[in-house]
Amino acid sequence: MSQAIHLGRSAQGGRAVWIILGLVIAFIIAFVVILGLFQDDCTQSFDRSPEAVVTSYLEAVSSGNVTLAHACWEPTAYSDPGSGCSGACLVKVFRSRFELVDLNLGEPVDTPEGGQQLEASIEIVCTESGATHEGDIILDALAQSYPWKHWEIVRSTIGGTAAEPWCQ
Repeated sequence: MSQAIHLGRSAQGGRAVWIILGLVIAFIIAFVVILGLFQDDCTQSFDRSPEAVVTSYLEAVSSGNVTLAHACWEPTAYSDPGSGCSGACLVKVFRSRFELVDLNLGEPVDTPEGGQQLEASIEIVCTESGATHEGDIILDALAQSYPWKHWEIVRSTIGGTAAEPWCQ
């Protein structure tokens, strides 16, 4: 009789361990999904504001962090030569030392596709030469009603052109 009681309690304890383990795994999966949904790859944080995207992008270009700079772009626009200083142009600009002098953000404008676009104007000064440059970045995002809104660059003149890169 005592052996049957012991086996019954052991089975209940085993089920409790499996239930607790299942709940822990479910919590971890939920945490990873939420983290992936709300964390911005460009800013490497939960700050997805246009200002954070632009400053993170400029820091990535200045430091030569190609992966982070690429994460700030909308994937198809990054490889499109008509997007301004994207992919091929940026290769000549990476690791150019400059400092941000001024950043002006426009107001978001609704697009016919149901998203929003915003223009950011920047002014930088080259650290070594002291030359100043001005450029624009066009950011695109899903409509404001989505809590996971991520701004992405779809066009940029930051960095100059492939023929005339900034701060060289």
